[in-house]
Amino acid sequence: MASAHNTPRWHAGIALLTLLGVCLWLPARASDPDPLAQARATYAEVNQNSPRMATQRFRARVPGVDYTSTVVAWLEQGRLRRLAVTDPDDSGNVLTDLYFTADGALVFALRTTQGYKSNGAVEVRNEQRLYFQQGRLVHMLAGLSKAVLPVSDALAQSESATTLAMAQALRSAALAPASPSVVVGNQRKPAQGRLLSLERGDAACYAELSDDAGRVLREKADFALCDQADRLTGQTVSLTYTPTRVMAASCQGDTACTRFEVVALVTGALPTTAAATGTSWCRPGETDLYTCDAGAKRVSVCVSQGASAQAGRLLYRFGSATAGQPELELPRAPTAPGRTATGEAAAFAGGGGVWLRFTQGQFGYVVYSGVGRWGRNGATETREGVQVERQGRAIATLACATPRVNELGPEWLQRLGIAPDAQGFVFPNTDK
Repeated sequence: MASAHNTPRWHAGIALLTLLGVCLWLPARASDPDPLAQARATYAEVNQNSPRMATQRFRARVPGVDYTSTVVAWLEQGRLRRLAVTDPDDSGNVLTDLYFTADGALVFALRTTQGYKSNGAVEVRNEQRLYFQQGRLVHMLAGLSKAVLPVSDALAQSESATTLAMAQALRSAALAPASPSVVVGNQRKPAQGRLLSLERGDAACYAELSDDAGRVLREKADFALCDQADRLTGQTVSLTYTPTRVMAASCQGDTACTRFEVVALVTGALPTTAAATGTSWCRPGETDLYTCDAGAKRVSVCVSQGASAQAGRLLYRFGSATAGQPELELPRAPTAPGRTATGEAAAFAGGGGVWLRFTQGQFGYVVYSGVGRWGRNGATETREGVQVERQGRAIATLACATPRVNELGPEWLQRLGIAPDAQGFVFPNTDK
């Protein structure tokens, strides 16, 4: 932070501009409107109207950097008008304010680098003011003296690249639809995400996840989950929650403290896989929730697009992997998903899982997928497959290898109205 120009860490993202195809500098055309006047008018308009705008707060990571920004977005009738970005640092914060026209064009950026005086007070150590027109830097004022810096200068080009990369990534995050979520008690929690890190804290293991838009969430998790950091970090996982008493934050890690709070604790993180590399029993217009091969047999769980608890179809299909048609499809008659199957997302020590039971007459077919400490000496073990039941008793269990597709998770159970039944399900040990 203490360089001559005091440039922020965002310069790690400059390489993004190669992908974004953004021109760093072109001279303004005589026919272009005055960029300074346009920026000042936008700045005044946005700040005047911001009390009436919707605000959105989130944390996000931009591709190419390894830290998390805190972001506040102001939206006017669904259009992004301002982003306030804070990048914390041990020596102070880097604050970046980005202003957009009504049609979404970035026109002005103010980057302020803060520091601390010897008495702990905050002081401004540097400022950069950047003016943009049609995706290019056209004017820059550098430093506290607001000296004009030629746009061809290396610092100007670096600051321009950094700012444009930030604006594009965070604009996409601010305007992206909400991520899949699940309600736990009276709290709405992320149902899945890419696991960035697992860190052991005083009261819990802390899981940091990002969604497809780059937004970052931090959730409290069971300590046992931290033991799986090497296996889970970097993977997309479906999350299972359990309301749990944990040490209150006010205890500040004091083990003698007796104050507790109830939180929705992540007790399971089940890796999902991307689209199947081979075939499944799902058909065009259906989403493949689960497909795996059990020896020569293939099992698939498919759902029609737009299905809900009361509409669409949830289907179990089973048969030889080399056959043209499945041997069994349930339910045989059109039935709403909420009445098609029972099941639940279960929490286990060191993991979690999901099971679905499809019933036809006296027979039941349970698709299951889970991770738990089922191995020797509590080692983590994965269990996948389908169990066949007759009058509630298991008569056959077909264990699967690694699933081709596994999108089963609490968000799908909630969406489809799937609830557990009185029988329940115990994940079978197929190693016996």
